[in-house]
Amino acid sequence: MAKRELYDVSDEEFAYFLNAAHGELGRENMPYIFVGGTAVQLQCAKRLCDIHGVDISTLASEPKLQSKDVLRLQDHIRATDDVDLALASSVYEQGSSSPTQESNGTVSERDVLFYNRVGRVLDGLQREAISPSEEHILDYRIHRRGVKRPVFQVYVDGEGGDEQLIAMNLSRQPSDLKSLEDVHYDEFVERGETLAIPYNPDFNINARVISPTDLLAAKTAKFRAKDTMDLHSLADLMRANGEEVDVEGMRRILGPEYEHNLQRFISIMNAEHQ
Repeated sequence: MAKRELYDVSDEEFAYFLNAAHGELGRENMPYIFVGGTAVQLQCAKRLCDIHGVDISTLASEPKLQSKDVLRLQDHIRATDDVDLALASSVYEQGSSSPTQESNGTVSERDVLFYNRVGRVLDGLQREAISPSEEHILDYRIHRRGVKRPVFQVYVDGEGGDEQLIAMNLSRQPSDLKSLEDVHYDEFVERGETLAIPYNPDFNINARVISPTDLLAAKTAKFRAKDTMDLHSLADLMRANGEEVDVEGMRRILGPEYEHNLQRFISIMNAEHQ
């Protein structure tokens, strides 16, 4: 299989998709937050726009801003081919859990209701649209349906291939996530914040995103190589934007089990500013 395209929020087709997902989930009244790498991109992009007083398209294209002494967008935003979302567990818990007979086997009323709601969201995302710059035609087609990992084929001006795919990782209950996010699942969703990030003068990326403190705590708990990069990027941009990194808030979330990881995170922050 061909290597899949990696997207970041400066890509029009990715920016449009995130905003469209926010709209479709809102129409279905499905509380959610973007998590993982998608959330890091959005939180970092918001702060880059605030710091430099420009929109995303300007950040990505302005030579003066892109000079290595000022800003390289790729140094702060890690590209991804997945869109990670956590739905409030109350979305899945609606309806009876008693099994009912369906044509494809025995499922619960709860499952049927959830599958139908997700299906309507996916159908709503399958569309042809004008890009945020109004210079391209974007086309999103369902490549694989599903309630856990649906995949969309992306076409720009009629061109696309097997590598131009956006996969959605949908979590619906704590057991769908590992590590810290399992324990604090619904707290994270409830504390999520809605961002309006300017892509250009005529288009915002509207998205509900895990809060910065919760996101930093979740990344600190895992501390894989990509998490380390994300921690660097978000913490540095928060401080450059005049925000305090809430280490004590992270400690309350992490608990004694992850104190060693928290100390590693603190060491990284201190080393960056010595």
